Amino acid sequence: MRALFFINTLSNGGAEKVCLNLSNEMIMQGFNVDFIILGKNEENSETYQFDSKINIYNLNINNKNKFIKILKIVFSIPRINKIIKRNEKKEKYDIITSHLPMSNIVTRLSSVNKRAIYILHLPLKAYENSKNKYIYNMIVKFIYKNKKVVAVSNQVREEAINVYGLDAENVKTIYNPIDIKEIDKLKKECIDVNYKYILHVGRFNLQKRQDKMLEIFIKGEFYKNYKLVFCGDGKLKDELKQKVKRMKMEDNVIFLNWQSNIYKWMYNSEALVVTSDFESFSMVIVEALACKTKVIAADCDFGPREIMKEEYAKFLVNKDDIEEYIVKINNALDNYPAKKNNFIDNCLPSKVLEQYMDFAKKVKRIYKYDWRKKN
Repeated sequence: MRALFFINTLSNGGAEKVCLNLSNEMIMQGFNVDFIILGKNEENSETYQFDSKINIYNLNINNKNKFIKILKIVFSIPRINKIIKRNEKKEKYDIITSHLPMSNIVTRLSSVNKRAIYILHLPLKAYENSKNKYIYNMIVKFIYKNKKVVAVSNQVREEAINVYGLDAENVKTIYNPIDIKEIDKLKKECIDVNYKYILHVGRFNLQKRQDKMLEIFIKGEFYKNYKLVFCGDGKLKDELKQKVKRMKMEDNVIFLNWQSNIYKWMYNSEALVVTSDFESFSMVIVEALACKTKVIAADCDFGPREIMKEEYAKFLVNKDDIEEYIVKINNALDNYPAKKNNFIDNCLPSKVLEQYMDFAKKVKRIYKYDWRKKN
């Protein structure tokens, strides 16, 4: 069995984590795995450690200017096709997946565009520019129309169908895999802290709303009993640090960089709070629940309400209601469900891979004639 991944980089983002967990499961099941990556992330040098058995083909397309980047992508297509052709002389790819918009463009222009599964890690709306809606809709149709597409949550799927006109039969929801065994092992590692803390995890950007988390922490007077720990990096981090300094809260708010083992921080926290304006799936929520961490999350579009069901649903919060956050954090600290959240079972790597392979078989059946003709 052989698999091919198209992905922008190997940096520590959510889509990259999905590829890491999925490829690890593939290797465990005896797959040969290849990655074609665009280059490195100029804003994020931290990378995941992928299995040494994986063949990584780096195109070294690292330009920040999108126009130049797309030009380089176009000129790289012959090289990509050559790599694919050479590898498939040894063994045909049983599954090809493409992750994130730039990689999806690469895949769409490549010789395997009809055989690939295109993954929507974020809602399509997240990339839309209000000034260029018409052009964006054309790009969406060019990449995804009549292709097999995986959405990482039901809401992302519904948006792709109802707003952008993708064919319902071609879009399937498959949740992101998380490595339960790895989480169980890593969460038990010690951390050297002598304080109780509330945790927020995520890249410092407009979506994750760390500024709102700070407001909740101060207005709810949680600083009297807890520290607030931020884990992550990003362009808005320094701005928030300055705000903390102006408010003279440096002793109460801890800024950590990206953590290679975030699970020990989740496991030892009093609670994890998600304040995002939107999510697509939120692996942070599922990983925290797997650590048996108390989670309070914004009831934002695309994801959290699919995870936080039944008795967990009462810890979803109107994303703009600071007072409700405060009440529900206090409720969670006092009384949180002890039973396992059954949603976690949807994210077992073996189950996720099985769904991907079933979907890949449909792609093969549809394009069987074209595939044989070209190869």
